[in-house]
Amino acid sequence: MTATKKTTSTVDPIEAAVAAGKETVSKAGEKAFQGYEDFVDRGKDNVAAVFNSSAVLAKGLQDFNEMWLGLVQASVQDGVVATKAVLDCQSVPEVLDVQLSLVKANTTKLVKENRKMTDMSAKLAEVTMEPIVKRVTATVENFAKPLSI
Repeated sequence: MTATKKTTSTVDPIEAAVAAGKETVSKAGEKAFQGYEDFVDRGKDNVAAVFNSSAVLAKGLQDFNEMWLGLVQASVQDGVVATKAVLDCQSVPEVLDVQLSLVKANTTKLVKENRKMTDMSAKLAEVTMEPIVKRVTATVENFAKPLSI
């Protein structure tokens, strides 16, 4: 009987060690799988942020193109009006007055449109980067969580 007890007592610690090993491996597998799921979710969110930024940028560039087209059309119309005004002049001083008024008007328009485009550019940069900045912030916070524990 003593031999049976030794075999049983020897088998019990081995079985316990195997069971503990299985449990450890199972927990490690669950953590690894959860880590993988988190990694995939972060990747999906990052790709979505890049697509959102790209869509915003494309829309902003379309707005800039429309603005440029409007400026070109207005410039052509202003050129026609200016040419007609110069051709209607009766003297050189009158031509110079017309030219001076055209320069003033064009300079004012240039400053106004330049300011408008600068504001649009700044807003476009801000709105375009917003989804990416949010993802970077979320990723940094996510990686900082284990460090704060």
